[in-house]
Amino acid sequence: MKKLVLTLFCVLLVHIACGARNSFLNAGLEIACSVSEKNTALKEYSIFIFVDDTISDTIFAELALPIYVQLDLNRSYRLEFMKPGYMERVIILNTNVPEGKERKRFTYEFEINMHFHGNDTGLVAVAPVAVIQYDSLLGDFNYSTEYAQSTGNIPKMSVAPSRR
Repeated sequence: MKKLVLTLFCVLLVHIACGARNSFLNAGLEIACSVSEKNTALKEYSIFIFVDDTISDTIFAELALPIYVQLDLNRSYRLEFMKPGYMERVIILNTNVPEGKERKRFTYEFEINMHFHGNDTGLVAVAPVAVIQYDSLLGDFNYSTEYAQSTGNIPKMSVAPSRR
């Protein structure tokens, strides 16, 4: 009897472990975002996550470490980054993917640069600093180059030195 109970307990543990592993591998877009000012990581900032223009979550980052957020596919998100004394930053995320990609797991990393303006300035972002969406040419998520060019907010790219 003890052997049967021990076997059932082990089967249950394996089942629970596999279930937890599978829930981590769910389809969606996992973003890793960090916030900095002049190449120095910031801490004690807030991220407000809006889904289809309704606030769904708030994250308070106490440490200067990247924040990981799991987003569902085929939704519209707006992330607002706020820290007292700093200009608010907004990112638009469109997680729509082509048919057949709904069960895939995607990842995307980015860094938000915030600018200090003093305490209680009341300055808010009037336009998003970037739009992130699925890029059919890459087959993955990327920032919208069209939006970046329209706002003049083109990310700096590292260029390999030319060989002569």
